[in-house]
Amino acid sequence: MANVEKMIQDAVSKMVAELKALGFDPYIDITGERIGIIIPVEQLVAKISRNIPPSVYKYIDVMVEEKTLGVKGFIVIKIKKKQ
Repeated sequence: MANVEKMIQDAVSKMVAELKALGFDPYIDITGERIGIIIPVEQLVAKISRNIPPSVYKYIDVMVEEKTLGVKGFIVIKIKKKQ
C-alpha cells in the first residue's frame, strides 16, 4: 500500500512539474482520499493573452465561462470586439 502512495505522489509531482513548465502555478488541494490539481482560469487567460499584441487587445473584451455538456466540463474563452 505504501508503494501505491509513493506512485501517486510521483505522478502528482510530474503533473505539477509539467504544468509549471508550461507557465502555470497550480494549486494542490489534498482532501482525504483525493488530490486535486487546480489551475486558476486567470492564468490560462493571461497565458493566451500574452500572444495578442497590445494594439489589438485594447479593442477586444475577453470573457471566460465554465460550461458543462453532458458529463464533460469546458472552459469557454469568448473574445468580442469592444462596443
